[in-house]
Amino acid sequence: MVKIDDQRKSKRPAEPKITWIKPALAREFALRGTDAYRIADGEKFRIERFGDCAVISHSAENPPAAVLDEIQRWRAHAGVLIRNHYARRLIINPGKENLPRPLGIVSAGHRAVAHEDGLAYEVDFLSGYSNGLFLDQRGNRGWLRASKVGSVLNLFAYTCSFGVAAAVGGSRTVNVDLSKSALERGRRNFELNRLSLEGHRFLTDDAFDVLPRLARRGQRFDAIILDPPTFSRGRHGRLFRAERDFGRLIELAISCAAAGAVILLSTNSSKVTVSRLRELGSRHSPAPVTFFRSPPLPDIPAGHGAATVWMRIGP
Repeated sequence: MVKIDDQRKSKRPAEPKITWIKPALAREFALRGTDAYRIADGEKFRIERFGDCAVISHSAENPPAAVLDEIQRWRAHAGVLIRNHYARRLIINPGKENLPRPLGIVSAGHRAVAHEDGLAYEVDFLSGYSNGLFLDQRGNRGWLRASKVGSVLNLFAYTCSFGVAAAVGGSRTVNVDLSKSALERGRRNFELNRLSLEGHRFLTDDAFDVLPRLARRGQRFDAIILDPPTFSRGRHGRLFRAERDFGRLIELAISCAAAGAVILLSTNSSKVTVSRLRELGSRHSPAPVTFFRSPPLPDIPAGHGAATVWMRIGP
């Protein structure tokens, strides 16, 4: 038996306290056609399910030793199938050396199809630091789908999950991202959901170049998605930092907003809170604005996801 004093002297880092969702919630997700959600959460630690795969995100050098056994115990109680496991280290500026890595034997191809409210999304676990679907945006995608607005400008579109949700709701979309390969995956997401590409555009371009061009052409949109990376390098070496440049982004987006349009303001920057987003939206809009938020997600604790708020332009 190890004495308490000996434990305190040990240099082994304490394993994080993990909160698991209840099996009943997993069954509720299944009834809604959803197999992509967070199954466990802790301080700088989380486990997320994507179909039959789980991704362990952690801040320590390695994930807790017993975590795979814990996942299997939870899986058995929840009655879900998880075959493949990946781990990635949470850091501020990820690079190629921080890509997710498989734990044990996994299926060939390192890809899966995950489902959210009956919609299908391709996820690729070794394509980059993020696999293609941000789970903390589920509520915002659901709201956009249900709103059935006429046109959507999806900036920083990545793999076009917002575009898919909007298209299923009947919207026309313009999806913009600097990465051609990401937009190709976005087109595949449309195809996975048997959506015609007619009425939808995919532009490999910089949002800061696209917005002024669309404004000059008089193009206006009923909904605009602003979910930029915390830091990025755009065309001509242009640097974007969310804490510094989000206000300018809002200003440019408003120039492309139709009367009564809604704009999603979202960021993962720890330096930009929801209150700050509201402040920036009010400051940069020439018209009165109101704000609202999607209901909280049952699997993601408050403060453990992106800061997001919808802004409606006009009274």
